[in-house]
Amino acid sequence: MERVEFLERIRFGEPNILAREYLMSDEAHAFSDIASYSLFRDKVQSLFQAVEHVAVVGSANWRYSLNPEKGQVAQSSTPLLLIPPE
Repeated sequence: MERVEFLERIRFGEPNILAREYLMSDEAHAFSDIASYSLFRDKVQSLFQAVEHVAVVGSANWRYSLNPEKGQVAQSSTPLLLIPPE
């Protein structure tokens, strides 16, 4: 997905649908393949009790920064979201 399409989706997409799509995805930009991301999430999840899901967020997930001056992010920090069970 190109940056213009990404920003359009963020501006006009339904927030709940976008959040679920990005946070529950098997892929994240910071990882070269699905297996690497899965292994990373499994390792993080093993460090915490009562965590149902681990997701990389921000540009490490999306590929693009929301800052209009940054564009595509080659390297970034890797912020995490840990979702506890309901």
